[in-house]
Amino acid sequence: MARKTTAIVQFSLRIREGLRRRLEAAAKARGVSTNYEITSRLERSLDEESLFNLFNISSDMGTIWARCSGAIHELNKQGDLLRAAEALVEQVKQLPDANIKKAVADVEQVVRMIDIEAARFARRMRTQGAAV
Repeated sequence: MARKTTAIVQFSLRIREGLRRRLEAAAKARGVSTNYEITSRLERSLDEESLFNLFNISSDMGTIWARCSGAIHELNKQGDLLRAAEALVEQVKQLPDANIKKAVADVEQVVRMIDIEAARFARRMRTQGAAV
């Protein structure tokens, strides 16, 4: 049976004496236990890593969007951009970061614009076909 994520477990760890002393001094300065100092520092480092990864994803999305923006109309004719954007939005919606949610909203807006342009293109093609 798997442990609950809220379960508190004992974890054995080997560290250098100098680091142990530094952790104890930091805990004493903050008025907390050494255990709390260690666990809070571990959690903070993992949270910062997650935020850094989300920031990189957001930045990469912006870079990719900047590269693709000039080719929207050509890619729309092929339908690739629309399908890729919809798949990207579905995957990124699962992430909690506000910057990512903004990027998703921007991509969703572009998807709507592509749909509008595709409809206009289809009307023009029907009109041109009827005029011939």
